[in-house]
Amino acid sequence: MLMTFDFIALAQHNTQFMVRLKDAVSNHSDDAITMKPYKLSFDAHKQIITVCPYSETSEFSAKIVPKEITYQALVKMLNNDWEIPMRK
Repeated sequence: MLMTFDFIALAQHNTQFMVRLKDAVSNHSDDAITMKPYKLSFDAHKQIITVCPYSETSEFSAKIVPKEITYQALVKMLNNDWEIPMRK
């Protein structure tokens, strides 16, 4: 089972982690949060977070597929809003 987005559930149950994520989004500077088994890299210019495994040799590296997420989508997921707008 893939674990790429499981860090969202971790944040919803860990207030300190949630605050770190929201601060990284609102700081308007590049940042990185490393929390095993994840490495979350924030690109303020593109407003994208990249989710990767903590390391390529970690036991969960095969379960975390690298993925880019927009800041807007991340904030929605952190607020438990999983609605996806339909394209016209």
